[in-house]
Amino acid sequence: MKKNTSYCTAAFRSIYLNNGVARPCCWYSRQEIQNKNTSLSDVNQVFLSKEFEEIREKMEAGIEIPACLTCNQHEKKGGKSHRTMWNQRVFNNDGPDHRQPGATLKALDLNMGNLCNLKCVMCDSYNSTSWLADEKKLYGQAQCNQKKIFDINNLDRDSLRNLEWLKLAGGEVFLMPEHKQLLTYLVEHNISQNIELVYVTNNTVSAQPFTDLWKHFKKIRLILSVDGVGAVNEYIRHPVAWETNNQIIDEFKAMQENLKISLEVNSVVSVLNVFHLLELDQWWRNKSPGSPIFYRLISKPDRFRIEYMSPSLKEKAAELYRELPQFQHVFNALTQKGQDPVEENDFFSWIQSLDAIRKTRFAEINPQFY
Repeated sequence: MKKNTSYCTAAFRSIYLNNGVARPCCWYSRQEIQNKNTSLSDVNQVFLSKEFEEIREKMEAGIEIPACLTCNQHEKKGGKSHRTMWNQRVFNNDGPDHRQPGATLKALDLNMGNLCNLKCVMCDSYNSTSWLADEKKLYGQAQCNQKKIFDINNLDRDSLRNLEWLKLAGGEVFLMPEHKQLLTYLVEHNISQNIELVYVTNNTVSAQPFTDLWKHFKKIRLILSVDGVGAVNEYIRHPVAWETNNQIIDEFKAMQENLKISLEVNSVVSVLNVFHLLELDQWWRNKSPGSPIFYRLISKPDRFRIEYMSPSLKEKAAELYRELPQFQHVFNALTQKGQDPVEENDFFSWIQSLDAIRKTRFAEINPQFY
């Protein structure tokens, strides 16, 4: 039988919530979603809505869904996608093929707001409040003039009773008061013990204030955002100091002695770090042997996509990864045919304007471009 490449467990088990809009996962294109989910009290209603049911019906029929474009692109290049990882995830009472008739909400992926202490080069004010001032200088006004806060005041215990997996991202979740309120609620209502708690963190904030609550959860999984080593990461994830990153990651590692904590790195592959992935890979293998590292190709804005670099730069970068399986999707992205380079002046004029504001220099970490 032909493999159903459209099917994704996320649509049958999960909801991703960001600023009131629900999607099957965070990679699913928001342009195709019409619902408005105002609080967690009606999350099951949205999950079982006609809109979500139509997505599931198409997947079961093997119909390709345009909103799954990011996963399709990663898989065609030979890399892992969110769909790849979701289809390997097993929940209680799932069948041997990871499926179960019908849809049951077992997982929540919550974007809890844009409060953040960093202003990563490829980010924006929708995802970081620290970007507000720089966007006003770059564009004359900020793209998002509000602080987005996840509303936990209408939590409904019945909507959360079957949860086995809860992912929290931002912004930087460890800075948000709502984060501790949410954990306290789950513990006090005896919901936490069956939940794997997953975080995306920028490794700049101590998690010590939450360890007493973490003891009540089944497992803690920390996804560490790191895009380079030393000055490379300091430039991309401005204005964090590399020493701070290492100190916080060492703190996470020390917690593994008393808590069920797993660590992994998520790195966003872009023109900013495409010449530095080997150093990052070696650093993490030495730092936490056996812990995974995932290289995600950036999909937007186009100015950062490695597919759109000039042919000479793509050829130079591709030679670094030609024989390395873990970078096969990076190599394929650099060597695929039919990608017209974005006008390079667009990227360089933009990055030079940002450098002028921040008193930084892209050329110092990427002399290959010059």
